[in-house]
Amino acid sequence: MVVDTACSWVRVIYLTDHDINVLDKQTKRDILAHNKAVQANCQSITPTH
Repeated sequence: MVVDTACSWVRVIYLTDHDINVLDKQTKRDILAHNKAVQANCQSITPTH
């Protein structure tokens, strides 16, 4: 049996206004995809910021 422990260490990535201004569109898309995957697969994680 394999136990997925990713939700114990994966977190939502937060961006600052500066990050949004300097990151390219693809990086922002990648971060959005990551955040959506975390929310879909790790419902027990409550975003904190």
